[in-house]
Amino acid sequence: MPTHRLTHTPDQHRVRAAGFGRNVIGLVAAFVLLLPAGDSLARQQSQATTRPAATQGAAGEKRAQAILTLFTGGRYEEFLAHADENLKAKLPLSDLGQLAGNLTNQIGRFTRIRKLTSAALTPETRAFDFHAQYNRGSCIVRIVLNQQDRMSAFFITSIRPETPYERPAYVNGDAFSDEKLELVCGEFKLDAVLSRPAGEGPFPAVVLLHGNGPHDLDETIGANRPFRDLAGGLASRGIAVLRYDKRTLAYATRVSPDELTLEWEALDDAVAAVELLRKRPEIDAKRIVLLGHNVGGQFAVLAARSGGNIAGIVLLAATGRSVLDQIEQQIERLKTLGGENSPATRTQIEKLQAATKDIRDGKPRANETLLGSSMMYLERLHRADALKTAAALDLPFLVIQGQRDYQVTTADFDLWKKALADRPRVTFKLFEGLNHVFMMGSGASGPSEYFLPGHVDERIIAEVAEWIAANSRK
Repeated sequence: MPTHRLTHTPDQHRVRAAGFGRNVIGLVAAFVLLLPAGDSLARQQSQATTRPAATQGAAGEKRAQAILTLFTGGRYEEFLAHADENLKAKLPLSDLGQLAGNLTNQIGRFTRIRKLTSAALTPETRAFDFHAQYNRGSCIVRIVLNQQDRMSAFFITSIRPETPYERPAYVNGDAFSDEKLELVCGEFKLDAVLSRPAGEGPFPAVVLLHGNGPHDLDETIGANRPFRDLAGGLASRGIAVLRYDKRTLAYATRVSPDELTLEWEALDDAVAAVELLRKRPEIDAKRIVLLGHNVGGQFAVLAARSGGNIAGIVLLAATGRSVLDQIEQQIERLKTLGGENSPATRTQIEKLQAATKDIRDGKPRANETLLGSSMMYLERLHRADALKTAAALDLPFLVIQGQRDYQVTTADFDLWKKALADRPRVTFKLFEGLNHVFMMGSGASGPSEYFLPGHVDERIIAEVAEWIAANSRK
């Protein structure tokens, strides 16, 4: 299968913004706290404090490997003995055991390390990323060492259960084909797939923009692959769909957390993806739409401003509130689900709340994290204003919200309604019973739902397809 390349050179000096980039969702004590979309389970407790040079070379790899072996072997007390005092205080033995148990429940038992990469996070710390294979899935385990060979951070991300993908009934495999591409943006090369309807075209097209976290091109969340559902469903209805691995997955250690910008994380690649589609003869260059999920909705709005010539924007469970409001709301929500039972958990929640206050007060601390994201980075995202930007764009919008979504709620939906209230060509749709990944359920929604296999509801596919047919520019 041929590989197509299009090089896009981004402006390296545009306004610094914030995005969730390669940072991860946090496991707060013994329960999973999910920021708005992202990986199924993760843990990052701290960045190292200032120290001399970070551990490097073969000796550092050997040290990190030995520490990982203690974790995968269930020797948790010995594992924690290698942590610095800051990490020990934030990662109690009981929580570590439950973290390991949750991981086993999701992807089984550890089998081997497929790959090891390492890079300096700061002049004081070095990260070792172990691409770990389990018998029912895979993940990336990061161990951060300081110059004294102490573990200053430990977290697990990119957890992907290896369950066979079964196409939903609304996907017609005879109506389209998947073509592997390579999206090139400056020095970065990302694996991509174009779901191309059968026939000569020209077809309208959609670029899918992920939420926060180091997502793959299917936006795999737990046992589900919502972007693959969307691509197959829309391509079955005559709409081409481009999806790609997020840069923060493919190049996890190429930017330090405090230096992460919205351009680096998402906007430059989104603009490059649109340009790639415009070069293809089977694509109608005047009918390219951006579809963003979660924080990806904000990315879509800002990329449309940066790239121009977009036919419209689809927002799926798009965040409208400040990221700090979302974090605080999710903490409160998870308390009601029984997540605040242990003293360690209560202490961790209090620390999270104190950190959000510091960010609100304009006092983020360098080299410190909140739920795996740099405080500096979150402060920039907190001050971003996608709502105001959206209101100034002369584009049609489709805004879709699931009523059971506990991460991005109807409060966000209402903010989009208010921001776009006086605009023509704007459609709002609220779907009862759907959660954050637009799958049907009942009762209170929570993180455990993401590990139940399902598919994006067919009504979402139909709504998006019909809206594109009626509203994209011709």
